[in-house]
Amino acid sequence: MSEFDNRTDWIAVVAALVIWTGQFMAKWAASVIFPDAAPGRVIGLLFSLAGLAALAWLWRVRKVRSLWTTAGLAIAIAALATVFDTLPPLFG
Repeated sequence: MSEFDNRTDWIAVVAALVIWTGQFMAKWAASVIFPDAAPGRVIGLLFSLAGLAALAWLWRVRKVRSLWTTAGLAIAIAALATVFDTLPPLFG
């Protein structure tokens, strides 16, 4: 079990949730602006990929060594939520 580092872990948790929330709101806005249209789906997919890239960057910058840390779990949950949120815009 790794040692809990207050600065690294909590900043990573908050950052992961901010990234997930930002990409979710952007996808939601695209789906409202372009309901049931291809541009909304493409924009949603692009924001999902950007969110996943931002989470990967966060993993690297925060030097998360394991999934079984507070920061690792937060980033993994945000990544799963990002993938899960991508399915409805893509498949209707």
